[in-house]
Amino acid sequence: PEACDGMIAILERTSRGRIARGVPKDIPVGHKAGSLPGYRHDVGWVRLPGQPYILSVFLENVLESPDPKIDRGIAAIEAVARRVYEAVGPTDE
Repeated sequence: PEACDGMIAILERTSRGRIARGVPKDIPVGHKAGSLPGYRHDVGWVRLPGQPYILSVFLENVLESPDPKIDRGIAAIEAVARRVYEAVGPTDE
């Protein structure tokens, strides 16, 4: 359990990109992302109070943008993460 706790802590300190970018900053997210030419992926957990969930997004055949500052695959993962959070996250009701 101690080693598991350590790994969880490491993964929750990773960047706030991809899955984490689609979730409010005050919600803990642990994730592991990767990229290869034409592929983007991210898998992780979102510790939404009362409703934690796991999200995994794997994309292939991602079109490379001519602008290196724009990554369509990462933008798609962030959009999916946002939509999932909106579907399962807190509501105003």
